[in-house]
Formats: sequence, C-alpha cells, structure tokens
Amino acid sequence: MGRLLPAAAALELQEKLSAAGIRWHLSTTVKSIDRTGEILQVTLENGNTISSCDVFLSAVGLKPRIELAKSANIQTGIGIQVNRELATNIKNIYALGDCAEVEGLVLPYVMPIMQAARTLAPTLISQTTALTYPAMPVMVKTPALATVVSPPAKGAEGPMGGHQPY
Repeated sequence: MGRLLPAAAALELQEKLSAAGIRWHLSTTVKSIDRTGEILQVTLENGNTISSCDVFLSAVGLKPRIELAKSANIQTGIGIQVNRELATNIKNIYALGDCAEVEGLVLPYVMPIMQAARTLAPTLISQTTALTYPAMPVMVKTPALATVVSPPAKGAEGPMGGHQPY
C-alpha cells in the first residue's frame, strides 16, 4: 500500500487494523512455519517467534524479476524499461504487466495491466498504439477503513504548487 496511500492515511489504516487485532512484524521475512494440529508457529528471520496463531498472512510485495532481461541486454531499472508502445530497447521485444516499467513506474494492478494489454494487442498487428492510463482508482476493501485511492500521475503538482511524493 506504500505506493498508493499518503503516509498519514497508511498510518491510520495500520492503526485501525491493529485495533481489530492485526499484529504487524515489518522489515523481516518468514524463516519457517510449523504446524501442530490446527495451530501454527511462525519463526521470523529476525529471530522472533509467533506462537499459537490460527491464521498467518505474509505480504511480501512485488518486485519485478528482471534477471533474464538483463542477460539479454534489455534495459532495466526497477522493471523492464519500455516506451509508451511497450517496446523495449531491442526490436520486437515488448513487456507488460508487473515487470514492465513505463516512464519510471511499475504498476502491478489489474487496471494498468489491462490497459497495457489493450495497447499492445494492436501494436503486435502493426497498428502502433501508445499507452495511456485513465483514472484508475484502487479500492482498499476492509471494513476497518474502506478507502478509494486514485494516485496522481508521477510529477503532478497539487493546487499549492508542491510536487506529489510519487
């Protein structure tokens, strides 16, 4: 959610979910999960153990896997770099989805991926089409703090002239 919510909104969501019983273990990963009957015990890489939990959710985020692209001399940054036609720096090689980086952004969400697919399809049959994104609100579906977010475009300026943190 760090890509979508301003810090104050993210903190409020975290507080509401904490009040509902969610416990957070940030900046670490899972080392092992052991089951005894219906009870789970989770050991984290930082040495902490979470004992006697009924449910465990690990949200690890998305990070594009770009090793193959790099080995093929395709330009990469945080993802596989493409232009608005979704073309890489190598002729006839395209990328879309959660590995594609368009103008510095990787958007691993359903709406931008569908928009990219709609752009790439005509391009592949020689009807070059440039990718544009419509307004793409994202719904945070939790009763703790139902939220709809529509982040501004990268580099957008607000009414006070300040740059947005995206």
